[in-house]
Amino acid sequence: MLKKLRTYLVSGLLIVVPVSVTIYIIYHLFTYFDTILKPILEPALETIGLFYVNGMGLIILLLFLLFIGMLASNWFGQRLLTLGNNIINKIPLVNKIYKATQQISFAVIGRQKSIFRGVVLVEYPRKEMYSLGFWTETSAPEIAEKLNEKELYHIFIPTTPNPTSGYLLILPKKDIIFLEMSVEEALKMIISGGSVVPGREKESSEDEEEINKKEEIKDSGKAGLNGK
Repeated sequence: MLKKLRTYLVSGLLIVVPVSVTIYIIYHLFTYFDTILKPILEPALETIGLFYVNGMGLIILLLFLLFIGMLASNWFGQRLLTLGNNIINKIPLVNKIYKATQQISFAVIGRQKSIFRGVVLVEYPRKEMYSLGFWTETSAPEIAEKLNEKELYHIFIPTTPNPTSGYLLILPKKDIIFLEMSVEEALKMIISGGSVVPGREKESSEDEEEINKKEEIKDSGKAGLNGK
C-alpha cells in the first residue's frame, strides 16, 4: 500500500512540477513586459480618456507580434523585411550580432533547422569532460591550410538553459563524436539542463506502468487473501 501511495505521489509531482514551472515562467514574463510597457501606454491611454489595466501591455505586445507575423506572410511585408535586413546588414558589428541571433532563433523555434547540421560531442572545456554541441559548417580552406588539417568543423556549444548564446569551436574531425540524436532532442536536453534525456522518457513511462501493474496485482492478491 505504501509503495502504491509513493507511486501516486511521484506521478503527481511529475504532473504538477512542469505545470508549476510553466506558470511561474509565464507569470514573470507577464510581469516583465507589463512593467516595461505600462509607463508608455498609461499616459497615452489617459490622453484619450481610457485607463490602463494590468496585463494590457502583454496583450498589446502579443497583438503587435501577430501583426508583424501577418505582415511578413505577404509580398509587401516580405519586401519591407528584406529592405530592413539589407539596412541592418550594412551596419558594422550590429549586422554580425543580428544575423547570428536571427539564425539561432530560427533554429530554436524550428523555422530553420538547417543551420544545425548535426549533434556532436566534443571534449570541452577540458579533457575527460564532454559538451553537447552542433556542427554548423566545415571550416574555411584558409583555416584548414594554416592548421595543416584536411577536415575542420565549426562546432557551436550552446549554454544552458539559454541556447541562443554559446561558444564557437573549430575542431578537426578526429576530435568530434557525431551522434544520431536529432537537433530537437539535443535542444530539449540543453534547455532542460540535462533533465530531459532522449529515449529515457519512453523507458520511464513504460517502467512506471509496469510498477503500477505489479502493485495492482499485489493489492488484488492481498484483498483475495483477506476475503478468505
